[in-house]
Amino acid sequence: MHGQLLAAPNTCHQGVPGKVKSNATSSESSPEGHWSKNFAALSVHRRKDWAVTVKGFNKFVWDFEGATKTANSEEALTAHDVNNGWDWTKIPGATTMSLTLQQARLKKARTFSPLSSAGGVTYHGPEPLSSGVFGMDFHQPKYQFFEKNHRYPNIKLHFKKSVFFYQNVLVCLGSNIRIESGSGIKAQTTLFQDKLVRGASSFLLKWTALEKDTFISFFPSLKPPRAK
Repeated sequence: MHGQLLAAPNTCHQGVPGKVKSNATSSESSPEGHWSKNFAALSVHRRKDWAVTVKGFNKFVWDFEGATKTANSEEALTAHDVNNGWDWTKIPGATTMSLTLQQARLKKARTFSPLSSAGGVTYHGPEPLSSGVFGMDFHQPKYQFFEKNHRYPNIKLHFKKSVFFYQNVLVCLGSNIRIESGSGIKAQTTLFQDKLVRGASSFLLKWTALEKDTFISFFPSLKPPRAK
């Protein structure tokens, strides 16, 4: 009886691949389109095997992911050397206030916006795949800073965020960016935060100019100072 029980699962296991092969079962193709999930203040735009998501928060959906700075996912940050020289107040792709890391610490990280404007719409036009738009009107909530004698206890950041999704093109806009009650503090947008490792002779920066042609330019590297 014991030998029969051991043999039964093995027979079943061998039968599954055979059934899959005989039925010519293949993986499902990746879904494509645009989805607006406004109960999460979320827009999802997907084409082939890539996807872009845009997330906001409002008076019904809390921030949860942090507010004075918006961080990339932990997986994306593994591409950077965050343990050596990384500035957590300058997250790539985010517009933040030029506060120090200590000044940016909050007692409470789950808050709601005083406004309800955050979400998107999906457009089903003549094209086979849907497109869409996302918008957010951000007015900073009343945050409680961790620092007891904070220099800017009433500082507030305001901005409007718009993202237009059309086929394979995304247009991301930030407007009406301003800071209240923060004399000397500036709004800053970090495009990238990478470092040139010691020993490299140059780095490559490629962009499309306003002219017709795309050109490549090389810049000499600056050697980082040696630690004392």
